[in-house]
Amino acid sequence: MRYGSSKQWVSPVAANPEFNVAPIRWALCCVLILFYIFRSVTASASTDEFNNRITLTENKGSYALGLHLAILEDPSEGLTIGDVSSSAYATKFEPSQKATPSFGFNPSAYWTRIEIVQKADREKGWMLEFGYTPMRSVDVYTRTQGGQWHHQRGGSGVPLDERPYAHHKHVFELNLPSEKVTELFIRVDGDGSKTLPLHLYRPDAFTHASIREITVLSLYAGIIIALFCYNFFIFYSIREPAYLFYVIFLAAFLMITMSIRGVSQILLVPDNPELAVRLIPFSIGMAAIFGCLFTMAFLNTRTNLHRLHWLLRAIMLWGIIASLLPWIVSYRVSVVASTALAMSFSVALFTIACVAVSRGIHVARYYLLAWCLMLFGTVLNVLRLLGVLPTNLITEYSFIWGSAAEAILLSVALAARMRLMKEEKEAAQQLALENQQKALDNLHLMDEIKDEF
Repeated sequence: MRYGSSKQWVSPVAANPEFNVAPIRWALCCVLILFYIFRSVTASASTDEFNNRITLTENKGSYALGLHLAILEDPSEGLTIGDVSSSAYATKFEPSQKATPSFGFNPSAYWTRIEIVQKADREKGWMLEFGYTPMRSVDVYTRTQGGQWHHQRGGSGVPLDERPYAHHKHVFELNLPSEKVTELFIRVDGDGSKTLPLHLYRPDAFTHASIREITVLSLYAGIIIALFCYNFFIFYSIREPAYLFYVIFLAAFLMITMSIRGVSQILLVPDNPELAVRLIPFSIGMAAIFGCLFTMAFLNTRTNLHRLHWLLRAIMLWGIIASLLPWIVSYRVSVVASTALAMSFSVALFTIACVAVSRGIHVARYYLLAWCLMLFGTVLNVLRLLGVLPTNLITEYSFIWGSAAEAILLSVALAARMRLMKEEKEAAQQLALENQQKALDNLHLMDEIKDEF
């Protein structure tokens, strides 16, 4: 146990850091292998011939529409349903190449077209689900039997009570006549990522899918809230700053997840859609700030990782700026800045964890494993938003399960750190007692020698 001039705790390995690259190689190999596996599983290119028409039958309750969509980019954002449904634009639509088309942070609006044939006689009602909740504007057009267009308006920019269906996602009810072709046009626009996860459900299948997602979100929220309460009570008892930074970090992550999923708008601000979408970049900035503070306190980076300590301070400054941008600039600028921050923050903390493990900081092993899972989930989610990966069960929930696993492991790491510090404190106290006893013994010996003379 060594102490510096500032009397701060210094890891014994910090005084003699022997850089071991094995943990870094192991972590990087794990991330690369996992990414390759998931990239192979989630590959969505289709070799089948494109078909712009989908047939609904009695035997199936849900349909993914992505590979049946014809897509038109509208850079001017001024095209109307009359324009895109005319013969002049019929050949300008391009077939979708992905199960979930995505175009990154493209400022253009996009139109999609699909023909639906209803073969199920028992019910005409179907539910159209648009799964990317931050999309600001989603307009759905279906042609009625009289030749008129029926318009439904949704999106995160529409207050909850004005949407066609009260749901945390964007849901529309479609009345599809049996044995007839229904033309469906969808226009999407917004300041964030252009991602088009579209599904058709029978009402009963939609209910089951919604229950499954709500169950996943409830389980995730329960885990985070339980960890929040547990660690907050520990902080209240021992006043260790690392616990305070950790619980605020957890709260910010919970807000990110619930905002991206549309739950925060329903629960917190149903009548203020503008505030609901701006909570996303704000929460990302707050998570970066307190994630860096937690890392500084947990790994004692000022002493053990001095150079990387300044990297954390730079990311903190970026986090402060990112948390302020949503309230002073456009949503597009703030969400691009926060998305870049999320990537940089995850990579930086992963790198710091690797270096800490290589220098023999024991508790950093938990930290590294936690950030491996979190980094992988974050990378998958961001690549999904940028259109590199499709949206499916794996990529859609990767952020949730990655952050839940990270939260649990960091809580375990905090407990391990406190136990290690307690053991070192007890060892230091024992060493101090032994030294004190030796000093007393030497003093008695000196007194005996003086008495002899």
